[in-house]
Amino acid sequence: MPRPANPQVRSRLLSVGRDVVHDRGFNGCGVQDITTAAGVPKGSFYNYFESKEMFAAEILDDYWQSIEDRHGPILYDARIRPLARIAKFFRALTDDQPVTGTVERQRRGALETSGLARALARGACSLLARGAGAQ
Repeated sequence: MPRPANPQVRSRLLSVGRDVVHDRGFNGCGVQDITTAAGVPKGSFYNYFESKEMFAAEILDDYWQSIEDRHGPILYDARIRPLARIAKFFRALTDDQPVTGTVERQRRGALETSGLARALARGACSLLARGAGAQ
């Protein structure tokens, strides 16, 4: 009988794995790199995620939730005109990002997988749509 999934292991895979993917790019790391960094046997990864792509999509979902938590109120502020809200939102996003290394990570293929690009686009569209509804 298989052991039940451990939420602490899943959480560790997500938090440590996010750093691995961020540092090496999605295509620059493998499941083995993620599990080694998290101190989890490689086979255990698949008890929590169907694939590396599903793992990365979940990282992106968490990323967008953190953006909404930090910057969502900008999009919902009806006192600011809609286009000004969007501009302010994107300024806040760029202020969040470190300048060094970003282009290098992108060059290594952080978002080359179409499923990940779709997850990123879904998050952006969802935030913008909710913000537009706050007019």
